[in-house]
Order: sequence, then C-alpha cells, then structure tokens
Amino acid sequence: MVVTTRPATAADARLLFDWRSDPASRAASLTSDAPTWEGQLSWLDATLSDPNRDLRIGEAKGAPIGTLRFDAKGQQLTVSIAVAPDRRGHGLALPLLQAGLRDTDLTHDE
Repeated sequence: MVVTTRPATAADARLLFDWRSDPASRAASLTSDAPTWEGQLSWLDATLSDPNRDLRIGEAKGAPIGTLRFDAKGQQLTVSIAVAPDRRGHGLALPLLQAGLRDTDLTHDE
C-alpha cells in the first residue's frame, strides 16, 4: 500500500481531535488527559504556526490513516506517530513514518 503525507491544515481540526480523543491514543500519549475542543483549536493554531514543527496527515488510497509530528530542536528531531484508530493493526506505522521522513521540510541540521 502506498502511503503519502501532506501538511495538516486548520481543516483537519475535527479529524485530529477525534483521533486524539480515542482512549488508546490518549493512553499512548505523553499527555493522557482528554482534550477539549477549545484546547485542540489553540494547540493546532500554535502547531501550524511553529516553524520548528511539522504536522502531517498520512493518507493511503485517498483516505487519512494517521498523523506524524516532527519537532526540531537544535540537533534533535523528535517524531510522534499516531495511526488512526480504525487503521491500527494493518502494518501502517512504518510506511507512515517513511513517507513523513521523505516529505518533511524539517531537518536536524542547523
């Protein structure tokens, strides 16, 4: 299956909120608190305007399959991966990561 990524936009707010609200997603996250809609919108706005962060939506066959977030700080690039709840267990995490690494404009070089 071919996986691609695209930059996330404000139009992805509901999709990202729904994925983040999933109990299994929260359990695997650094912050396990349930998100609020207002908090989600604020976070997304800050994320999309941060030049050191690249939030991407992974897609396969035209459908969203997950999200990747790249955070650059100095010589370090941190990656967060979340596969959509309905797409888990299909071996998509690695292809999602590979597509995101190919597509991101962030590098760890300064």
